[in-house]
Amino acid sequence: MDSHSEAASTYEVLMFSSKLRLPPNFTEEKCMRLLELTLIGGEMTETSFVEQKKRVTVGVEVLEPDRLARTVLCTIHQPSMSCCELFDGLLLLQKGGYTAYFGDLGDDSAKMLEYFA
Repeated sequence: MDSHSEAASTYEVLMFSSKLRLPPNFTEEKCMRLLELTLIGGEMTETSFVEQKKRVTVGVEVLEPDRLARTVLCTIHQPSMSCCELFDGLLLLQKGGYTAYFGDLGDDSAKMLEYFA
């Protein structure tokens, strides 16, 4: 469930989450670098639509420190190849919820492509 304040910008949501999850010495600049974000203009004031809220939720989970060993899970319908290349592993489900593929993708998805060859 995406439960972010309607009044908060994406930047404010991510900074709030970083203050709650990360050590006190973790600066806003470090947070922006961790998320690979660039502040454009004076503020991030975009309107938060449904898809934007989902992206913010993923960003909030990325801010979680690795020592808690959490997995970020997301559902993407018809992802582009460039989107798939961002992931380390994949759980691909077929109709009925059965597993079609589960494992590492490998460089350029080589492991997955070899599996289906």
